[in-house]
Amino acid sequence: MIQQVVILTIFILVASCSNMKQKEDYRLLDKTQLKNAFMLHSSKTFQGYFYQGSDANYHYFTTKWLVENDAFFKIKKDDLKVKEELPFNKKTILMIDLCTNRSIKSFGENQYYKLCVVEPLAKEIKN
Repeated sequence: MIQQVVILTIFILVASCSNMKQKEDYRLLDKTQLKNAFMLHSSKTFQGYFYQGSDANYHYFTTKWLVENDAFFKIKKDDLKVKEELPFNKKTILMIDLCTNRSIKSFGENQYYKLCVVEPLAKEIKN
């Protein structure tokens, strides 16, 4: 039984590492796509938007789905002002969403929307 758990754990770790995206894998959103980058979703398979961190030029995000392929996109720093940037390293990520009356911590904004932190996650995204 212990051997099976160890093998399963190793398999999950290898699968997770192979699915990690590099900066080059993120699709750049242009000005026309920016308005619809973050939307309200009513689908039960939608898991949320996740901030992956920033580098000198871009902010990186993942849209997670249960049954659909996840989407990886980046936004130019000039197109979205983020209050507290984190380095792009996949060690700490933030779940973010459009701000509501119950939102606690502001994340960032632009001319189209205001984003707030939903949940800080001190773990890597589940694949």
